[in-house]
Amino acid sequence: MDVTIKTIAGEAGVSTSLVSQVLNDRPVRVSDKTRKRILEVAKRHHYVSNKLASSLKSKQTNIIALAAPFTPNGFFSNLIYHVQYYAQQAGYMSMVVNTFNQPKAEAEALGLYQSGMFDGMLLAPRCEETSEQIIKRMQDSSYPFVYVDRGTSGVPATVVSSDHQAVGRMLSARLLDAGIRDLVYLYNQSDSNTTLNLRRSGYDAAHRERSLTACHLPFSCTDGERTSYIKAIGEALQTLGREPEAIFAHSGYYLPALVLACKQIGYNVDRIHFTSVDGYSFSQSWLDVGEALRQINGRCVLAIQDIDAIAREAVRLLLDRIQERSDSSEHVMVPVDVVEL
Repeated sequence: MDVTIKTIAGEAGVSTSLVSQVLNDRPVRVSDKTRKRILEVAKRHHYVSNKLASSLKSKQTNIIALAAPFTPNGFFSNLIYHVQYYAQQAGYMSMVVNTFNQPKAEAEALGLYQSGMFDGMLLAPRCEETSEQIIKRMQDSSYPFVYVDRGTSGVPATVVSSDHQAVGRMLSARLLDAGIRDLVYLYNQSDSNTTLNLRRSGYDAAHRERSLTACHLPFSCTDGERTSYIKAIGEALQTLGREPEAIFAHSGYYLPALVLACKQIGYNVDRIHFTSVDGYSFSQSWLDVGEALRQINGRCVLAIQDIDAIAREAVRLLLDRIQERSDSSEHVMVPVDVVEL
């Protein structure tokens, strides 16, 4: 037999209205003894309230969403953990929508704002034109959202991230001021986002300030396979026609593939300096690269983002918007730590 509020009310000797108010934790005048009796009856029957019906009445689900482009490991897998932790601490559930770095999937994910499934969304967009159009509609309809890690130039709104431009400039300056003159900025041109562009802008600024020539080296890979990354990066490096003194990988996610690509095409990795943002995570297919990475010890500098702080601030600001405590736009910059390996 299905247990209903009416069942609990009958056993507790109270009205169904009072049971509903107590189980949904609404403010109501009731003695501690009666409240305890209602909760004990509900627990004995393993009663779970109908959240869908409740949300239809209140127009709130107490669920937030995180639309992320890539979640298997690295920055976004850690971000998911911390977002879910801080959302739960605030009494909210969270749902992750992985867009797999695909414009169509991202457009479909963002379109869910109209479904009523979430009270608000955290967005890490690719900056595709289609996404900007949807985000603009979200903004025009006053739907609560906060950018995390990156935003879009076409729809300014609150962003919580590291200062990517300053990070790119700082990492580049460390190498240039140490006497490096051939520092290449390597990036996946399939990753069309403001994070990549801002780090590249910082790299360019460091070169301009020293009257040096910047060198952008794009590669293209979308399938996420180890061999595909190594092949694409290796082919890009070979177009240089030389072995550079240092390589700035726009994301630490690509560092294992970069080191293996260098070795495959005959570079002497004992001479090359490497720098990037965030560490690299290993899946089963990358467990054999430890020795290769040990070869770059002493010549690798990483800027590590405070993902915990980014998640905490992003969730706080989103809940402020949902609960109408704030509607202002701001850019919250979270500091990074620099690690020399």
